[in-house]
Amino acid sequence: MDRYQEAGRLVTNFIESGFVFHPVASRQAKVCEEFQAEFGYEALKETPKDKILMKVFHSDGEESSMLYLLEYKDKYLDLGSIKGGSPNKYPVYMNKGKWYTGVLKNKRELSFEEASDIAQFAVDQILAALELVERSKFDTVQDYVLFEKKLREKIDKYAGYAWVRKYLYMNYPEVFVPFYNDEWIRKAVMCFLVKPEDTYYGRVGQLIKMVETTEYDVIHFTQTIYKIFGCMIDVHFYRINSDFEGKSYADEWKKKGMIALPTKQVRSLDSCYEKMMDGKENIIKSLKEQYGADDKAAKRMANQFDAYYKARNEDWAVDVFVVMSGSKLVALADRVGEYRYAAIEDLPHIRSISWVSEFTDKDRLPNASEGLGELCVEIQDEDNLLYLYEKYFYDCNKLGIK
Repeated sequence: MDRYQEAGRLVTNFIESGFVFHPVASRQAKVCEEFQAEFGYEALKETPKDKILMKVFHSDGEESSMLYLLEYKDKYLDLGSIKGGSPNKYPVYMNKGKWYTGVLKNKRELSFEEASDIAQFAVDQILAALELVERSKFDTVQDYVLFEKKLREKIDKYAGYAWVRKYLYMNYPEVFVPFYNDEWIRKAVMCFLVKPEDTYYGRVGQLIKMVETTEYDVIHFTQTIYKIFGCMIDVHFYRINSDFEGKSYADEWKKKGMIALPTKQVRSLDSCYEKMMDGKENIIKSLKEQYGADDKAAKRMANQFDAYYKARNEDWAVDVFVVMSGSKLVALADRVGEYRYAAIEDLPHIRSISWVSEFTDKDRLPNASEGLGELCVEIQDEDNLLYLYEKYFYDCNKLGIK
C-alpha cells in the first residue's frame, strides 16, 4: 500500500469510527452554487466596469462585496480561511472612504476611475484563471504542477494570492482544496508522510490523489485532517544541542524535566523582552558587549534564543524539541513550559518540558548535519521533517485517533 492509499485508509477508518462532520460539509454544494451565481465567470464577465469595483473589493461599511464575503462571512469562512494581514493584500482597497493601492507605507490614493481600472484588471486575471481551469486536465499530480506553471505564466503574481486560490476553489470545489496558505498545505501533505511537491497546486494535487482513494469528497476529507492531526498542522521541530564544553546534559534534563541554553553573557530573557521591548536587539547587544560576538554571529545566536524563548504549547500549535548529542538523536520533548533564569547554573536559560520518547542507536536523521553545531534551530529539511513527523505523531501515538 503506497502513502496515498494509506492516507485514504487512515481518513476512512477515522470517519467510520463515528466522526461527526461540521454542517458545512453537507451544505457546501449549495454555498458554492450561490457563490457562482453571484460571482462566477458569467456574473463577473457581465458586470460593467463602473460596477466591478464595489461588487468585488472591500469598501467601508459594505459587507456584500465578494472579497468581504470570502474573508468574513461564516458560510464562506467555513470553507477555508483567508483572514489575516492588512487590506493591502488586495490590489485595491478602501480606507476611511478613500481608495488605495500598494503597501501601507507606500500606499497611493486613487480616484474612483483609477481604482476601477485596477479592479477590472484583477477581475480579468481571475476570469483568465477560470478559463485555464476549463482547458486543463487534473488526472495526476503532475497535471496540477503543470497547471501552476501555466497559471503563473498567464496571471503572474495573482496565482499566488490566497483570495485567488479561494475563488478558484469556490468555483471548482471538486478540483481544488480549501487550504490557501503555502505552509499549511505543505504540512497537510506531510501529515500523511508524503514528501510535498515544490508548488502550491502540486500539493493540491497530492491531497486530491489521497481523496480519490476514498469514497468521500474533498470537503469531508479535509475536515478530518484537522481532527486527526490537530496541532500537527502547525507543528515546528527545533533541534537543541545537549552537549556543552565536553559534558552531556541529556540525562540531567530528562531527570529534571527541562532543557536549557548556555551563555551567561545573555541576561535573563524575561528582562530582554519585558515591556514589549525588542528582545532580539537586546540579546544582540549583550552578545556583542559581553561575548565579543561579531554582528553576523550575534544575529544568528539571537534568532536561536528568540525561537527558544517563544516556543509554544497550544491546542492549535506545538513546538517539539529534538534533543541531540552532536549528530546523534537523543529524545523528543514537548509541552514546553515556563522559562526561568538560573545564574548559578552552567546552562542558565531553562525551560520545563516533557520527555516524550527516546531514540535508539539505530535512529538517524536523514540529513543529520542540519543545524549541527548550533544551539537551537528549527529543522527545515523535508526529509528530516518527514522522519520526525512519523516518529512523533505516529510512533508516539499523537494522532487524534483512539
